[in-house]
Amino acid sequence: MKIKSMLLRSFSLGFVFLAFSANASAAEAKVNQQQPVSNPAIPGEKTESTFFLSAGPGLAMHGGNLGWAINFGALSQMSGHQNLFYGLDAGLNFWSFQAATAPIASISTSATGVQLLPTVLYRFEIAGPSIFPYIGLSVGPNLYLERQSLGGGTQTNTTLYLESLVRPGFFTQLGKTVSLQVEAKFGLLGTNFIFLPQANVVFAL
Repeated sequence: MKIKSMLLRSFSLGFVFLAFSANASAAEAKVNQQQPVSNPAIPGEKTESTFFLSAGPGLAMHGGNLGWAINFGALSQMSGHQNLFYGLDAGLNFWSFQAATAPIASISTSATGVQLLPTVLYRFEIAGPSIFPYIGLSVGPNLYLERQSLGGGTQTNTTLYLESLVRPGFFTQLGKTVSLQVEAKFGLLGTNFIFLPQANVVFAL
């Protein structure tokens, strides 16, 4: 009888322990679901990082010419809006046009576009293991400097254009406070189509 009583008590304690462990595991899973892991490198990922700086290279396609670009950017989170940002989309775009032959001397032309565009950006709430997509819009002035070399002389023409760009892209994490930004930026420079794909490194501050 004593042995049976001891066995019953042992089984009872075992069931109680299993039930307690199951309840504890369920509670822990619920807490983990309610408190997502913080990701300081990605804009909008429920972190204390609200300001981001970016820089990187890119291509510049305009008027049938392919050039290259250096990009700079700044984003600040709008107060009360986790996934909405405003900032500046800046860059230097460089083109070198094909030389033409004039009756007297050869002519070579190059151009530089200096863009300073106010920008807004929205980061989508789409679950993914490492890709965080967004869409942005940049509108502002572009100072377009075109240089023509004729023989030994150089002439520079300066034109101020309105530039409007749509900015689809995504972020992916590189480090604790560093991410990669890939963007297929396109729109209008004046009345001409411009395509500015780029890849930037983003630093969370």
